[in-house]
Amino acid sequence: MQTNTPAGNNERNSRDAFGLIDFSRIGLGDCVTTWSVLLYLCQNHPSVFRDNCVLLVPAGLVDVTRYVLNDTWLTVLAGSLNSELPLPTGRRLVPRGPRSFFELARMVTRRDVYLNWADSHTLAVTGSFEQTNTNTVRKLRHVLLEFAQFKTYSWKSEFPHFIGMRLLFPMLFDTGIPMTKHVMSIKKTFPEVRRRARQYCDRLSQNQASEPGAVSGRVIVFPGAGSFNAIPPPACAQLNEALGGTLLFAVHESDPWMPGYRSALRNLIYLKSVDDTLKLIADNFSVCVDGFTSHLAQVLTDRCLLIYTREPRERLAHLGARPRFVEAHPSCSPCSYKLRSAHSTCPVGEEYCVAFDQFHGELVAEIRKLANE
Repeated sequence: MQTNTPAGNNERNSRDAFGLIDFSRIGLGDCVTTWSVLLYLCQNHPSVFRDNCVLLVPAGLVDVTRYVLNDTWLTVLAGSLNSELPLPTGRRLVPRGPRSFFELARMVTRRDVYLNWADSHTLAVTGSFEQTNTNTVRKLRHVLLEFAQFKTYSWKSEFPHFIGMRLLFPMLFDTGIPMTKHVMSIKKTFPEVRRRARQYCDRLSQNQASEPGAVSGRVIVFPGAGSFNAIPPPACAQLNEALGGTLLFAVHESDPWMPGYRSALRNLIYLKSVDDTLKLIADNFSVCVDGFTSHLAQVLTDRCLLIYTREPRERLAHLGARPRFVEAHPSCSPCSYKLRSAHSTCPVGEEYCVAFDQFHGELVAEIRKLANE
C-alpha cells in the first residue's frame, strides 16, 4: 500500500482544511466515483483534510467505503447533517444550498462548499433556467456559486467532467495543481482502489463460500437504474433469446419494473444489498447501464460492458478503468433524470427508452465478445 509522509497537524487542521464531506444524499454510484479521487487526495494532499475528517455516505456503502479508504484521514459514517451526529470543525462540503445570507456569504467566500456539482449539467440538459422553473433568487445563487466553486460564468460552458472530479473540484482546485496533472495522478491511484475493492469482495466470498446457489463465470445483466435509461423488460427478453437463453439478470427486489421483469424472464437473481451486488460483479461478466452497478463494475473489473444512452460517457467513465462500452444516444438525449419509481413515462413521454430499439444487434455482438474473453 502506498504511504505518504503526512502533513503536520497545524497544516491539516488549518481553517482552510475540510472537516466534513456529506455525500449522504447523493446517489450510490456517485459516491463510488469519488473513491479514487479521495484516496488520491488523502495520499498526496492530506492538508486538504482536517484530522478525522468525517465522510457521510448512504448506510449501504459504509462498510466497503471504509475498507477502500482505510488508512486515510477520513472517518466514514452513515448519517446526514440532520442526524444526531456531532458536527466536526473546519470547512464543510454540504448537500444543500444556502438558506440565509450568512450561509450564502460563507459559500461565496468558499468557507463552505455547496454540492451544486449537478446543477449546471441539469441546466445544460434541459436547455435553460426557464424550463426548470427556477426563480430569480435561485438563478443568482447558482451564478455566484458556480463562479466561486468552479470558476465558470455560465451553465452553458459546463463541460462533461468525470463525476468524481466534479464532486470534489473545490478540493482539487485548492491544491493549486493543474487539473490535467490531477487526472494523471488519479489514474495512477485507480489500481490501488481496485485492489482494495477486490480484497473486500474476496472477504465476502470467504464468508459466503458455503452458501448454495453461488454464481460464477456467467454473463449477468444488471438492467436497473434510477432513471429511464434502465433496460426495459421486453428488451431483456429479446437479448436473452438472441443469446440462447444463457444470460442471467440481476434486479433489485424493489425495482419498480419488477412485475415486468418477472413476466419476461425466468433466470432472475434478486439483489438485496450492496454486498450481494459486489460479489456478483466480482465473480462474473457484467452488463450494466449507467447507474450504481456500472460504477461498481468499473472499480472491480474490466470484464464488464457498459451501456450509455442517457448522457456521455465522459462524465461516467472512471479514470483508469478499461471496460467495454456501447453508446446509443437517441435524438432526445442527453436525458433529464426522472425517477422510474415516481413516473410512468420518461421526460419525452415514452414508457421505455427508445435507444434499446435502435442498437439491439450491436449490443448482442458486444455481449458475445464479452463472454468469449
